[in-house]
Amino acid sequence: MNKKSLRDIWFYSNVCFFINYSLAILRVFVAFPLPRLPSFFNCIFLLLAYTLTFQSIIANFKAYDTLMFIKKIFSHPNTFCIVFFLCFVPNILLSPFYLLTIYHIVSSIVAKKDTFHSYFFYDFVVFLNTNIATIGRSALFLEILLIPIAVSMVVLRRISTVTLLIYLLMIRQQYISNNNMKAIVSECIQRMHNLAMNMPDSIKMRYLELMNYVRSLSKSEKNQKQKQ
Repeated sequence: MNKKSLRDIWFYSNVCFFINYSLAILRVFVAFPLPRLPSFFNCIFLLLAYTLTFQSIIANFKAYDTLMFIKKIFSHPNTFCIVFFLCFVPNILLSPFYLLTIYHIVSSIVAKKDTFHSYFFYDFVVFLNTNIATIGRSALFLEILLIPIAVSMVVLRRISTVTLLIYLLMIRQQYISNNNMKAIVSECIQRMHNLAMNMPDSIKMRYLELMNYVRSLSKSEKNQKQKQ
């Protein structure tokens, strides 16, 4: 299968996820039920789209030895995303990928102006493209915000502890490979710090004790590495 065909499959997988997830959102606000595919299809569409991002690695499989191939797979930013989709999680945990799908679709349509410029939605897509960075940042920020919701879902037995662990590993992998995620995590930590410093003295003291403990652990780890 040539690259154009794979790119088309990737694009329309994103479109299918966008449509089905949008219908699920509309059902919350619209009184009568809208026809849509069952929720597990959302994970299937995302699985297909994200698996295709490994095409270049798989195409060059013969160029790598086994160890290098495994390393390439596990260092890929989408590896844990695919494992996460295989858990067939509730729709709410897919909301960051809804924003990322909008990001991907908008970028693709704008890049194919000759194909899409005559469609009625093109001008709106161009407008969204002017805010494309905000959409991408919002998706990453939403991933962080969903951590406590994912934890509560484990308590309520809506998802397993393994699914939560995979979700956290997915965020960690994005933190390692994506500078935007690093900036967002730093921003979240700073906001939490500011919030804690405005709390009553008893809470603030507990927070400062915790921060000092974390710093001491970090310093101890650095000293051990230097000795080695």
